[in-house]
Amino acid sequence: MKNTEIFLEIAKTDLKAAKCLYEARLYPQAIFFLQQSVEKMMKAFGSIDSDFSLDILKNKVGHKPFMVFVVSIKQFVKTFEEKSGVSTSDTISGVFQQNPNDFMVQVKRYEKLYLRVGKIKGLSTFVLRTYLKKIVNQIRNPQFLSKSDHETEAFISSIEKFLKQKFVGYSNQIDTMCSTLNKYLHNIANALGPLTFLILILPASCVQDTRYPTETSNPLDLYKFDHSLVKSFGEVTEICDFVIGRLGDFFTMYKEIDNIEGQV
Repeated sequence: MKNTEIFLEIAKTDLKAAKCLYEARLYPQAIFFLQQSVEKMMKAFGSIDSDFSLDILKNKVGHKPFMVFVVSIKQFVKTFEEKSGVSTSDTISGVFQQNPNDFMVQVKRYEKLYLRVGKIKGLSTFVLRTYLKKIVNQIRNPQFLSKSDHETEAFISSIEKFLKQKFVGYSNQIDTMCSTLNKYLHNIANALGPLTFLILILPASCVQDTRYPTETSNPLDLYKFDHSLVKSFGEVTEICDFVIGRLGDFFTMYKEIDNIEGQV
C-alpha cells in the first residue's frame, strides 16, 4: 500500500501548486494542477486495494478516474469466483433484474457509462452549479456528519452482533475489529460523495487544451476570472482538502484492519 501514500502526497502537492498559481492569477495553470490533484486522489483510493497495481492505475484507469470503480468490480468478481469456485452469475447477479444470468454484462454497461461521463458536454458545469453548495454545506455541517456516523454505527452494530453469535469467545477481538471498521467506513462514506463530485467537475477534458495552443484556442484564454470553475476555486479546494484528509484517515484505518486480520 506504499503507492497509496505516494498518490496522496502527490495529490497534496498538486493541490498546493494549484492554490499558489491561483493566488498568482495564473488560472489555466491552477485548474490544470487542481485536476491533476483530483486524479491522484482517485488513484490513491484505488491503490488502497492491493490488487490495484501501478500498471492498472496507469493503463486501465489513466485519465478516466471512474474506471477505478469498474476495475474494482471486475477484480472483485474474479477474486470471488477463484476463491469460491462458484460462478458469479449464480450468486451476485440475481440482484440485477434486467439480466440476472450475466453479471458481467451489467459491468460492461457501467463501464461504457463511466467512459462517456467525462465526455458529456456541459455535464461538469451542470454538476458544479447544482451540487457545489450542497457538498460544501455537507462537509461543513457537523449534524450531517453525525447522521452519517449514526447510520454507519447501526450498520456495524448489526455486523458485530452477528460475529459474536458466530465466534463465541472472541469478544475482545471482535470489538477491536468493529471499532476500526466503524472508523474505516465512516471515512470512506464521507469521502466518496465529495470525491465523485470532484471527478465530475474536473474531467481530463477540462484541461486537455490548457498546455498547448490549437488552431481554435489559446490556453491562456480558457479560464478567466469570470469562469464558473475559477470563481468557485476556493470552495472546490476546500472540498479537495476534506477529501484528502478523509482518504488519509481511510488509509490509516485500512492498515489497522490489516494488522488485526486473522485475530478472529
